[in-house]
Amino acid sequence: MVQDEAKLLHRAKEGDGQAFAGLVEPCLDQAYRLALRLAGDPGEAEDALQEALYKAWRALPRFRGDARFATWLYRIVYRVAVDRARKAKPLPVDDARLLDAAGSHDPAAAAWYDPESRWEGVEAQRELEAALQKLPPSYRAALTLYYVEGLTVRDIAGVLDVPVGTVKTHLHRARQALKRELGKERGGEGVWTR
Repeated sequence: MVQDEAKLLHRAKEGDGQAFAGLVEPCLDQAYRLALRLAGDPGEAEDALQEALYKAWRALPRFRGDARFATWLYRIVYRVAVDRARKAKPLPVDDARLLDAAGSHDPAAAAWYDPESRWEGVEAQRELEAALQKLPPSYRAALTLYYVEGLTVRDIAGVLDVPVGTVKTHLHRARQALKRELGKERGGEGVWTR
């Protein structure tokens, strides 16, 4: 454990809220992205993250330091987001959100590209998001933590609280399921079906 993290952890365990904020700050964006991938909705992801942070604060005195603080926090975010997702109905993919993610709606700012190509990119993103939402939460989490957040298989095992071999299996099965789902969307054609 890094020396600064150890000091912050000690102070946070004694009730220092600023020390807890110092621990959380470096991993907040990744924690939110994990919650968003599992929840599928920004508002629900924010709620899940807030609940997870509250639970982490309350459980901090029991944190033994067997894993990195970030891994421990991601595990809490994962569990909260999965629990909330089980209780909620699936949300449809928000095309407006995907358009915003794909780029500006301002024609002057977007004049450099071909609108048809942009729409194909948005359509591909929509298909990918829809296919991801059909995967079990553990598969979505494994994919997000590995490909988006860049965590190692060992760290993901810590977050999901499963053996390393299980993470490898989740990643393999998730990729296969995505290929099948995206192949259906495209009529069995495309790179995802190979």
